[in-house]
Amino acid sequence: MKGSIVNIVCQFVKLGFQFLYFTIAAKMLGADKFGLWASVSALCNILSPLIILGIGPCIIKVHASDKDFSLFRSYYYLGALLLAIGTLVLTPVAALLYKTNYSTVALVLIAELFVFRQIELLSQMYLAKGNKLAFSLFPVAFIVFKLLIVFVIFWWGGSDDFIYVNFISSLVFILPVMCWEELRSVKSNLKLQFQKAIHMMREAVYFSLATTAKTVYTDSDKVILGAANNLRDVANYNIAYKLISLVFVPVSAVLSIQAPTLYHLGSLENKAALREKIKRLIALCVAMSSLIGIGIIIFLPIILSFFGDEYANAKNMVYLLLPAPIIMSIHYVFADGITAMGYQKLRAYMSIITAVLNAVLGLVFIPMYGVAGAVGITLFSETLLLVLFSSVYMSKLKKKYVEH
Repeated sequence: MKGSIVNIVCQFVKLGFQFLYFTIAAKMLGADKFGLWASVSALCNILSPLIILGIGPCIIKVHASDKDFSLFRSYYYLGALLLAIGTLVLTPVAALLYKTNYSTVALVLIAELFVFRQIELLSQMYLAKGNKLAFSLFPVAFIVFKLLIVFVIFWWGGSDDFIYVNFISSLVFILPVMCWEELRSVKSNLKLQFQKAIHMMREAVYFSLATTAKTVYTDSDKVILGAANNLRDVANYNIAYKLISLVFVPVSAVLSIQAPTLYHLGSLENKAALREKIKRLIALCVAMSSLIGIGIIIFLPIILSFFGDEYANAKNMVYLLLPAPIIMSIHYVFADGITAMGYQKLRAYMSIITAVLNAVLGLVFIPMYGVAGAVGITLFSETLLLVLFSSVYMSKLKKKYVEH
């Protein structure tokens, strides 16, 4: 429990620093260039699970049986190699997609795909080793380091190109860490087992598909907006989306803490306790989301004043998107109830179907209606998930009652 609480606290701290970094980026880049950065970053979020093929879960799963760490470390090196190849392949594709120069796209991809995803892989390595503190603090250290580099460079009158500074700070952080991990590998005289690692990755592909479905669902609208050459709209929409995502943070934290309890209640023959727990969680999560949403509305003019006049349109987008996290607060609880009863695969299928539908609708309506289309599709998708998850939860709960 202590490790979980530390992790939740670190998540909140990381979110605060990320929002500060995000604000500086928006201010320094201007709406058009910030929109490009946000859209390319969203593309990285969608494709990275496919590029690394579920290596993260493999790292955690294999540690228990790989006492000499050889297979364990093989996954990390394989992940780094796949990220490097993915960055090289994606650079010309993204440059053509966004009609911009190769160097700018390459700098964003190296920082947001090659480096940032390695931060995630290394964090999962630490978690697999049982070092929960390192798992929680490593991503926080990364964003704090980047903030310090940005402040130092701009304070001393260095480069005013934020994308370049973000690239430099990311590399300066990751390269010493990679060298340190390599030295540990050499010192331990580990023999890498790439062939065995690749063979075991077949199962992990399912993890990557589920994660990709989630990122398609959350980020495809930003990619499509950017590809439609509405970078200023992407910038405003991204700010609105970031603000709205704050509403869901405490809900996510509560559900993470309650997960073991839900699994226990779901394993019992009598599901009455699970049903009551789900009811209480829905009431709590909706109340938290509503209160934080009201707080964001009250302080929205002050928050947006930090970004400047270029981002004034984000205000109306926040109002339009505000129902989304409240709907999410309900359907995520139902989804966790489904998982608790042992229907994780069914939950994944529904998520994947919704993600595909979300992307298809986005390709049709976002180029036609811009931000209005993106908002409409987001609200439709959240409502669809609410209908699906609540219906399946009620059906499976009723079935359990009949059986027992």
